[in-house]
Amino acid sequence: MNMRRMAAAAAVMIAALLVLSAGARAAGPSSSCSASALRLQLAPLPTIEPVATGAAAPAPCVTHGAGQAQLNQSLGGLITVATQNVYAITQTVTQNPATVSDLPSAAAGATNLQLTLAGLHITVDAIDSVASATCVNGAPAFTGSSKVVDVKLNGTDISLDALIDAIAKAVNGSALGGLIQLHVNEQTKTSTSLIQRALHLQIGSILNLVVGESSVSTSGDVCALPAPPITCAPGTVLDPTTNTCVPNPNCPAGSQYDPTAHACVQNPPQCPAGTTFDPQAHACVTNPPNCPAGTAYDPAARACVPNGSSCPSGSTFDPSRHTCVEVITKTVTNTNTNTSGNGNGNIGTANGPLAHCGHLTGVAFVNNKKVSLTQRYRGHDRVVVRGRLISCGSSPLPIIGAKLDVVHIINGVRHLVKTGVKTRARGRFTLILPRNIRTRSIEFDYRGDLNKAKVVSRSTLRYTLRNSKGKVLR
Repeated sequence: MNMRRMAAAAAVMIAALLVLSAGARAAGPSSSCSASALRLQLAPLPTIEPVATGAAAPAPCVTHGAGQAQLNQSLGGLITVATQNVYAITQTVTQNPATVSDLPSAAAGATNLQLTLAGLHITVDAIDSVASATCVNGAPAFTGSSKVVDVKLNGTDISLDALIDAIAKAVNGSALGGLIQLHVNEQTKTSTSLIQRALHLQIGSILNLVVGESSVSTSGDVCALPAPPITCAPGTVLDPTTNTCVPNPNCPAGSQYDPTAHACVQNPPQCPAGTTFDPQAHACVTNPPNCPAGTAYDPAARACVPNGSSCPSGSTFDPSRHTCVEVITKTVTNTNTNTSGNGNGNIGTANGPLAHCGHLTGVAFVNNKKVSLTQRYRGHDRVVVRGRLISCGSSPLPIIGAKLDVVHIINGVRHLVKTGVKTRARGRFTLILPRNIRTRSIEFDYRGDLNKAKVVSRSTLRYTLRNSKGKVLR
């Protein structure tokens, strides 16, 4: 009896292993991605990771984003981290030509990082990282990059070696004592994965801080081309449920077999010349005219109207007027110094007088220090914008803690984007744009009273993205 039970149990285990093995073989190529703006671990307390998206393998990569305008975290009274414009983004990217699986990309970052550790005050102007995979010669190729801009200790520029020494002296003899490792632009790469970290601080096995982590990985032959479509022999049709050719049923006169509906459906009527059958309207409708290049048929206007594809450089298409309009980049400042209302920001210091009138100055792309920037699609750098906000008058002072509105103008349509951009010390502000943006104008607005719509200072930049052949991508 015992022998028979053991044999039966062994048979069940073998069957289960076979099922699991078959399932593993059936799993197709896939990709995974994750992004984390901030991860803080202080043993034995729980890990803090407030802005993150995606998951490690085998979870599939999905397009998703997370963000916060401001972030302030503290653990055990030993370390405090504060930052602004925090984001984490994951995305699946379709290859050209299309492959059996989309490939992953991820990005994460923040601005105005302030780290207080054992009495030290460490600041970083901006942090970001990006990681992605693309198909090169039929195999996945992984690339990653990151930036850590303007590291300071107690307000003074400092090298990484000197910063490590300062941290070592500060934590010596404290609860944070241990081997100190500070990594900037850290990259961990294998044949199937890449992890890019902008900033990574470890103190023994007690503290682990990561700011700006992007991770991508692939499994299987993700760069394989899909199988060609099945061509059925005469007298047969493709059955999509089994992906095989089956005999074509003999449909009555005036009907034909619809493999999607698995039924014979009535043939569309013979429409008169100059019309075509509209299956939604179940009627013959007039064909649209052959519109000339640069125009498209507008069914509402019943006419060919410009579509914006032929707008010259320096202009954008206004769909409300069906015309190309010139984009003028300039700064407009209202010098009215009326101090009534609620104001926006403080003059001179964080506790200074309330600001009602300001002037945006020096707003430009970091990439070229200009108000217009053109890039190629493949391999372009992350777009970063910086500027300052100062008070009105003959002796202007920086405005600190002011909120700025950011408007993206795409094909003539205005989109107010909630970025959480605020001015910091010396009135400076930084905006790191997502890597996947296309051609647009970017407008920065300062309102002297956040309860009113009136803009007292405005600065507009122009960003153009072109493909490898020089065509503008909109």
